[in-house]
Amino acid sequence: MKTVIIFCLFLASNLCYAGIYQLNVISLKKCRQDFAVKLCKTQPLIYDCYRFRKTKAEYVTWQEAFENEKNKDRLITVLQKVNRRNTIIWPNHCIAIPKDIANRDEMLYTPFNKYLPDTKEKIIIVDLNIFAWAAYQNHKLLKWGSAVGGIGRCKETGKYECKTPVGIWKVIRKGPAVSKSQLYPVECEDKSICGHPLYHLIQFHPNGSEIHGDKTIGTGMGNISHGCVRVHREDSKWLNKEFAETNKTIIKVLPYK
Repeated sequence: MKTVIIFCLFLASNLCYAGIYQLNVISLKKCRQDFAVKLCKTQPLIYDCYRFRKTKAEYVTWQEAFENEKNKDRLITVLQKVNRRNTIIWPNHCIAIPKDIANRDEMLYTPFNKYLPDTKEKIIIVDLNIFAWAAYQNHKLLKWGSAVGGIGRCKETGKYECKTPVGIWKVIRKGPAVSKSQLYPVECEDKSICGHPLYHLIQFHPNGSEIHGDKTIGTGMGNISHGCVRVHREDSKWLNKEFAETNKTIIKVLPYK
């Protein structure tokens, strides 16, 4: 186990972060172009940005970064949604932390309207421009989370065949807790054994495109999938088990910008 140096910042929220320090807007040029940077530049009254301090450790996990926090699991859930990523934090990675994070309420930081006048039906809206999804019922926003979709050019084939199909669809089928991809990784010969695991999938397009949970949904820098919509595993379970209904629930994927 590597040693992580703790830097405690005396903020209103009284948080202590492992190996990361606060940056002002001017200093954000030191960051990669993470989604966090956009939040801190466009909403400086809501978010502060922090960058991982380069120490002997090569990286810091979310659990290590907030190991001294009370209710840290809930805090991490909120922060991963806000930052649209659940990957480990490397040097020069920046994360956005809401100034008022004490109550751990993810609904305070949703990028979606909390009321949807257009439809009363169950609907899942996927906006791959802001890397997020939202679930509505009876016009009310019930839940939201981070998501990534198709990158456009598949690195395995070099072809432009990986964008998530945009439009309005309905749930075609729901899968079990874990399924195996029948396409990826391409070098895998027996997909029943080494196919990429898909958690609580929800198919919405005839070409096989799905919403599904994934161990790694993104790095906070953009869409990276082969065409499916990747969401956090706990979110995929809720969508599959508690919300989506086959042939009823609408899936609306907004156009890429």
